[in-house]
Amino acid sequence: MSTGPPTDLTQKIHCVLFLALDVQLERQRGDAVHTRELAAEFGNLGLKVCLVTSTPESMVPRMGANVIHRTCPNVGVMRLTIWLSKLASQIAADIIYERRFSPKVGLGTKALCGTPLVVEINGLVDEERVVQGRPPLASAGLRKWWHGTLFHLADGIVAVTNGIRDVLVNEYGVSPLHIEVVPNGANVTVFRPKDRRICREALGLSDAPLVSFVGELAPWQGVDSLVRAAILLKTRVTDVAVMVVGDGMNRSSIRSLVEDTGAPVHLVGRIAHKEIPTYLGAADVVVIPKLPLRSGYSPLKLYEALASGRAVVASREPGLEFIEKEEVGVLVPSNNPEALADALAQILMNPNRRLAIESRARTLAETSFSWNQTARRVLRAMEKFHAV
Repeated sequence: MSTGPPTDLTQKIHCVLFLALDVQLERQRGDAVHTRELAAEFGNLGLKVCLVTSTPESMVPRMGANVIHRTCPNVGVMRLTIWLSKLASQIAADIIYERRFSPKVGLGTKALCGTPLVVEINGLVDEERVVQGRPPLASAGLRKWWHGTLFHLADGIVAVTNGIRDVLVNEYGVSPLHIEVVPNGANVTVFRPKDRRICREALGLSDAPLVSFVGELAPWQGVDSLVRAAILLKTRVTDVAVMVVGDGMNRSSIRSLVEDTGAPVHLVGRIAHKEIPTYLGAADVVVIPKLPLRSGYSPLKLYEALASGRAVVASREPGLEFIEKEEVGVLVPSNNPEALADALAQILMNPNRRLAIESRARTLAETSFSWNQTARRVLRAMEKFHAV
């Protein structure tokens, strides 16, 4: 892995104040993984990084010699912005990078210390509430105006999907020139091709064909489609095993669906993050059965599956189109168990095709979806917005 800064940059950015104020780094969640990996790769690129999260210092993982951590104090917004502005001055921050949909703290810090602010947006708050079955926030129009104002005051925005960029442009009035799209990534050192037999022995699994889902059991994941597809798949590949690894708000409903339908699905539950490479390594095919979202997708587990050298079958949703283009898997209509079962059967019954897909998947992850690549793209965006 390269440890030097990208050679095509003027290197105006040497020190980053990275604000992920709501993130708890010790938790096994996507936001924690994203923050840890991005901060570490900034450091690997030669940047000095001061990461501020809600994590107690005793629980902060090591992220490299160039990354220091500060725990966000439990104070009001005004006192917090004063504290952060002093911190920015102490470390001589060249830029503030805030991971938050409502970047009022970062903007307050920018106003006090004069350091440029780039905001990272990973999702749409209103969309997440609707998908989770929660009522929309009151005064939606006023909130949209307020957030649009905040976005305009930032020096730039990094969006993880084209869908988020389009919503910011069309609904919040943000100029497309004010936004750079940078997808998530995978740690290609931790997630790498492993011997299936060894992985299965470690997990106590047989050598039967194995289809796996690994991720949060959330409404947008579409795991119920996989459960229903498992029943159909069993008629095509009689010895197939289907495994669902993860936990979340839909756990009870998915368990009930498995019990009610008699679907041949093994629910593993939550596992430690360090175990995920073994579960991915044991799989023949990894399923990403997403449901439609305006924001589109840039899922960590997809990139981790590719880095593990595994074929994927995913929903034909925005952000996932490259799977078909790069021939690293198959796309099917979302919420269509029959199409999902057919695609899985085709890959499972054609080992030569699967092996070719696996080789391309690993190569693509290394060249396009490593966290190192993501960090380089974000650094380019910060350099661009810093110069404006």
